[in-house]
Amino acid sequence: TVGAKLKGKNHLTATVGGKEEKLKLRDDYVPLSFSASGAASAPVVFAGYGASAPEFGYDDYMHMDVKDKIVLVLRNEPPVFEKKGGNQGRTHHALLITKAINARVHGAKALVLVNAALGQGEEDLLMKFGQAGPEDAGIPIVQVKRAVAERWLAAETTSLDALQKAIDEKSQPDSR
Repeated sequence: TVGAKLKGKNHLTATVGGKEEKLKLRDDYVPLSFSASGAASAPVVFAGYGASAPEFGYDDYMHMDVKDKIVLVLRNEPPVFEKKGGNQGRTHHALLITKAINARVHGAKALVLVNAALGQGEEDLLMKFGQAGPEDAGIPIVQVKRAVAERWLAAETTSLDALQKAIDEKSQPDSR
């Protein structure tokens, strides 16, 4: 998307354990340029990498009701996809637009992306607005920092690292 600019009143508020937290634009979160405009208020569910890949026998949405919920997913894809795909690099399941369409098709109200586990010395960076995506995906989409998602998951006594590790090691979804 060329020349995209943030307009309007962008805000993101999360309520965890009865406590409301107003997140800071560009510090804690950023909307994606192909996000639909609008508001969404709903419970958040974790749907792994947000992938439905029958060719790999993998579906983060299987046994998961995300209708009218906000879906939190990891960026990228399970490592097994690259191996089963012939080590040709990431598949289309890693594309942000694929994740957005998949969430929308499953009935999600909105999509929240978070970076997968970071490497040694890697910084948890948010994408720049206008950096990715072709068009309006039909649902609101934001990316949050890992620290934000970790606070949300702490109420469930789990962490992003633990969830991702379980998915990556077993090559099976661990949505909740």
